[in-house]
Amino acid sequence: MQLFRLLDERKYPLRCTARKVCGITSFYTPRSNPDGIAVTLKCLDPGTLSHVEIRHADGKNWEKFFEESDIASESKIRPTQ
Repeated sequence: MQLFRLLDERKYPLRCTARKVCGITSFYTPRSNPDGIAVTLKCLDPGTLSHVEIRHADGKNWEKFFEESDIASESKIRPTQ
């Protein structure tokens, strides 16, 4: 049984999946990071992550925010030191 369904891309510009039971979008591929996956924090069990950095975005002026930020680089693999 499939637990997720792909939402209609004409209606949702992001590549989203939603839980069939409750409709929560637990993860999706964001426009800003097409190489990454965005995860809804409320869908994770406590203690799953050791650190979370939250950055607020200006959704009303998204294109300007995207151009002025480094958000697209966040899904790139960084070399370890």
